[in-house]
Amino acid sequence: MTAVQLPLDLRFRPAYGRENFLITSSNQDAVALVDAWPQSWGGFPALTIFGPVGSGKSHLAAVWAQKAGALVLSAEDFLKADLGGLIDEPRNIVLERLDLLNSDAAREQKIFHLYNAMGAAQKYLLLTSHVAPGQMEFGLRDLQSRLRASPAVQIHQPDDDLLCYVFAKQLHDRGLAVTDKIVRYAVGRMERSWAAMDALVETLSVRATAEKKGITMTLVREVLQDPDESL
Repeated sequence: MTAVQLPLDLRFRPAYGRENFLITSSNQDAVALVDAWPQSWGGFPALTIFGPVGSGKSHLAAVWAQKAGALVLSAEDFLKADLGGLIDEPRNIVLERLDLLNSDAAREQKIFHLYNAMGAAQKYLLLTSHVAPGQMEFGLRDLQSRLRASPAVQIHQPDDDLLCYVFAKQLHDRGLAVTDKIVRYAVGRMERSWAAMDALVETLSVRATAEKKGITMTLVREVLQDPDESL
């Protein structure tokens, strides 16, 4: 059995003390804006990175936070924090899940004042969201106009190269070899989500270890309940 060749035409970048961040066509635009900060933000104090669950928004935001010396706030942290304390915070800020904070007047006012204060102090605010600012409705029109004018970049659903790499790497990290053919087969038939991949890797690992047969096509078919034996 020939082990899968890694990487699958992918690029890693140093992640400033965190695990490596994998660059593919699904996230390269967002990576470029983070890499070229602050010039790439076009003079605006804020950037929004948006995309689906598990696409890597928080990971990339953490990369920027390390690079920019930023404080990272969850939506819950932000709601609990005193506005005055946030305005006086000397660091740049990451605010996660903007999409959980709109449609509430008090929350929007708080974001609005923070945005203005960051700009006045020449500091920077990176926001993450499941939805683009242009697709969200804000009761506070001044906040809406600022966020829609500021740069926003999408991280797309993971592409096949990224899914294949992570699938193979997770098995490799558990000491299990897997061929490229099996990797492509499994990724092409599983639910396209990180949660589904984690579950599949866990099941395959347990079965392969217990049966002492390694990761075979037969095992993958059985776990995926795929009756197709043509491959």
